[in-house]
Amino acid sequence: MAAIPRKKSWQQETAADGLDLPDSQFDYDEFVAREFSRVPHRRLGVAWYWWLLGVLVLAAMLATWISHL
Repeated sequence: MAAIPRKKSWQQETAADGLDLPDSQFDYDEFVAREFSRVPHRRLGVAWYWWLLGVLVLAAMLATWISHL
């Protein structure tokens, strides 16, 4: 049986075909204004109950350590 010849890289279809990438209508200035504006974003942080859980776990670890002294 003869091996099927593989296509060369320049003969294959490009990987970006059919991905619906933005065309030349893309407005870079509008994109930068939207992404890097001074409008406050959603607050990033930890919910209060995670802080409480952390304090309780730390207190339990400290109490265990003190009781073994």
